[in-house]
Amino acid sequence: MRWDRRRGYQVVLGATPGYLKFSKPCPITGEMFSVEAPTDGVERWRSGWLIHEALPRLTASQREFLISGLTPATWDSLFNEEV
Repeated sequence: MRWDRRRGYQVVLGATPGYLKFSKPCPITGEMFSVEAPTDGVERWRSGWLIHEALPRLTASQREFLISGLTPATWDSLFNEEV
């Protein structure tokens, strides 16, 4: 187990070979949330690639969690605009 100290994530090997699992409590609700991402994509992102180019198979919500730490449910409750 190792920690991504820059963002406060616990990072471990994912259940799927070649993937890393990022876990962190939401800064708003404290709800623990996790995302698995391919190791090669994470390395591209950390080397300067835009996250949507480095990790295109993740959903926008999963990528936002890696960027901000907000879970999809928290993001929706904060920014959901009814039209």
